[in-house]
Amino acid sequence: MLKKYSLSIFLVLILSFVLLTSVISAEEVAPLNNRVTSYMARVMETTAVELVQEAKLHYAEKRIKGTEYEGLPLVSQMAPQKAGRKDDGGPEFYIDIDSGNITEEDLVSLNFFGDDIAYLKLNGEELKEWMEAGMENFNQINPDKSEDQFLVDEDYVDYNFDIFEGINYVVDVTKPAGERIVEATHDGEPITKDDEFVVVTNQYRSTGGGDFPNAVKENKILSTKEEDRKSVREAIADYLNENNGEAPEPDYNWSLAPVDTEGQILFRSSPDAKDIVDNFEHIGQVGEYSGWGIYSYDLSWTP
Repeated sequence: MLKKYSLSIFLVLILSFVLLTSVISAEEVAPLNNRVTSYMARVMETTAVELVQEAKLHYAEKRIKGTEYEGLPLVSQMAPQKAGRKDDGGPEFYIDIDSGNITEEDLVSLNFFGDDIAYLKLNGEELKEWMEAGMENFNQINPDKSEDQFLVDEDYVDYNFDIFEGINYVVDVTKPAGERIVEATHDGEPITKDDEFVVVTNQYRSTGGGDFPNAVKENKILSTKEEDRKSVREAIADYLNENNGEAPEPDYNWSLAPVDTEGQILFRSSPDAKDIVDNFEHIGQVGEYSGWGIYSYDLSWTP
């Protein structure tokens, strides 16, 4: 009899936890005036990534004020965290949040790997080495090849495609990995070893997570005391609340170097991305294959 009652109590506790979690997930935390998606996040800037980048910079400006690092340029690092992994989530693993009030569940979607904001101090050369490492996201494209070529290396996971806001750079996918960033500037000037930056990242990256050059704890700055901690998700909600729900549009601070190609350049995304294809003059819908949407990318396009 005791075992029977114990099991009943256990089941009630489990049900209560599930219901509580559902209520918390559905709790509205901030307004949102425009749709944000990650469907194109492996090939260009997207609204979902831009929102997270700007939210981190918005908070970092406040955090750095009054410190010895005030005045150094801020650069935000972000990797798409829900952008259709081949072996984990597949074509359904994308962000698509419509306008309206966003919820805790939406914040989890925007920042799948919940983590606190962290800061690194790097010189220009160190920053460019880190930037270059993430460009393994792309296959090397042969512009003279008449056959179709896929732009993205699907064996390279989305959460290691590190992209940066606060600087401008151009990526040449006709070059081999390690040589793809052909232009990197800040305020219109080439980035050099003499430049210093505060990179706004997360705790995982700041302690070597992902094994990126110079993203290591030795370069960490600023306190991580409890009162100074801010999660990326909290920063997103704060940003939207302080900006009346206006999520930023992509500013295309990074882009692919324009090149004419003989053959068609393709990439995979969700079939649902067809709803936004018409927003981009350089992207077209080709068809579907094995549950994925197949899209074309005009590499001659410039933003």
